[in-house]
Amino acid sequence: MDFKNRTMQEIWEHHGKSLAARDVNEFIKDFSDDVIFINNPNGGHAQGVFTGQKGVAMWCKEFFTLFGKIQDFVVADTYFKNNIVVVEWEINSETHRCRGGVDTFIVEDGRFKIVTVVYQVAEKGA
Repeated sequence: MDFKNRTMQEIWEHHGKSLAARDVNEFIKDFSDDVIFINNPNGGHAQGVFTGQKGVAMWCKEFFTLFGKIQDFVVADTYFKNNIVVVEWEINSETHRCRGGVDTFIVEDGRFKIVTVVYQVAEKGA
């Protein structure tokens, strides 16, 4: 696949498929080699700045560990404008729920260059 010349729709479709398949190796292909991935900057699950595809893979593995068996993954809204994607989402798994997820992706040369992710995680029943 020629990642550099993908349309925003092609990028987004690949991202969704690899996430749904829980395929970390395929998932990180959507991110540039020098991506800056900022997760929950004000605290919370996997807080920090992850750089490069290795950093994103580390975050992804933590995310999949917390959300072992996803029951629902709901995308509330997706906004595309030029090279920017903003997504609102929520997740329910057997043990945790996540509300208020908002991701912002800035795309350069067919890959995510800068990503911010903010979400609140709670144990079910809490």
